[in-house]
Amino acid sequence: MNSFFSKKWVALVASALLIVAGITVARTVPAYLKARKELSAIRAQEQVVARRNDELEANYDYRQSREYQERQARLQLNYKKPDEKVVYVYDRASVSPSPLVQPRKSWIQWLKEKLGLRD
Repeated sequence: MNSFFSKKWVALVASALLIVAGITVARTVPAYLKARKELSAIRAQEQVVARRNDELEANYDYRQSREYQERQARLQLNYKKPDEKVVYVYDRASVSPSPLVQPRKSWIQWLKEKLGLRD
């Protein structure tokens, strides 16, 4: 048995087989690494989609609740309970003038502005 492995042609054939196997593995490594990277990206995307799905389920459950339906009836349909009083509060301080309508300036202010004079 020792004489079989000591022959040169067996060593050459074994070396050739190792080289062919090495080349085959070397050619498949980039595709393997690319597939691993894509799989990692898909798993990350799956986690994002799962979180979004959980959020949507929670939102759906809330929208099916009685309190949400009552709130929407009050806000959009102007409904109220029989013993409830509705109060409207208008905050005039927060009302901003329309950007299309500018306040009129006196002719003196207009002239000073055109001449570049400061007050």
